[in-house]
Amino acid sequence: MPSLFLSYARADLEPVLGIERGLRADHVSVWRDQDKLYGGQRWPKALGEAVAAQDYLLLCWSKSAAASTYVELEWCTALALKKSIIPCLLDDVPLPPSLRSIQGIRVDTPAQCIPSILAALQERPVATDPARSAEVIGGLAQITAREPNEVLKTVKATFEQHHWMVQGSVYYQAAGDIIINQPATAPKAKKPLLEKWQTWLALAIAVLTVVTMVLELPSKMGVLFREETTPESKVLEQTLAGSARNETGDPLAEVQVALPKLGLTTTTDRLGEFSFRVKDRKQREVLLMAQKPGFETYETYATLGNTQLGFAMRRKP
Repeated sequence: MPSLFLSYARADLEPVLGIERGLRADHVSVWRDQDKLYGGQRWPKALGEAVAAQDYLLLCWSKSAAASTYVELEWCTALALKKSIIPCLLDDVPLPPSLRSIQGIRVDTPAQCIPSILAALQERPVATDPARSAEVIGGLAQITAREPNEVLKTVKATFEQHHWMVQGSVYYQAAGDIIINQPATAPKAKKPLLEKWQTWLALAIAVLTVVTMVLELPSKMGVLFREETTPESKVLEQTLAGSARNETGDPLAEVQVALPKLGLTTTTDRLGEFSFRVKDRKQREVLLMAQKPGFETYETYATLGNTQLGFAMRRKP
């Protein structure tokens, strides 16, 4: 099952949630927990670890995303880690120069773009380089700044200092965007007959493989159906619990926390804590919504059985 880090601006939350729901319905593992990520003391390191742990970075690009320091940090980190990036274009704002060679996916509606994203996920992601990942995360761990603009400036300087090349000829400047140096291209030599024959043979094998997969699809679908009735899918009583805090980390009381799909609602206590007892499939992911007057609505997907769920709520402008 492919996994992806969802990078987006807060102003685009509504279409982003629609994309997330569509991908989860197709069994794609989606990481979206930026509020919790950026609340820690060493959040640049936590960002690097979160991006490194996923196969892809899904970049929801828009006017708001282009103005977001957090979004820039996320896709810059993905480039440094040599992660495959899939841009989803929410409006007509062009991608940064360093990403324009990547084919973006136009998003007219969240449901419409899901097939294109799933098709992109069929491409094999860039192979993970453990040594590079360790270097990048180690460099991010040394950053002590917490203010986003200062962190971004330090990140770019760090990447340049270590000469971390990303996507072949792409590298970072300390105080600017990413530069792409294209080497001069030499005339291509004609392929020998043997090489041409090998190419056609590989294509024939690929076609036969696709045909075989299509013919086997009905039996595989039957296996998937049977898996849904295995003992692991039996209904269990599980706890989902956590706490709500404000942007400074203080507990938030009287927050209405709901699981809309399950019809359950509760309210946080004076310590900002809440708890549900739910009878459902083991470790099912459910939509959680938190609301409090004066604060922006918070939505995320939570796994049943998680008793340490934490999130921060932002005050309305």
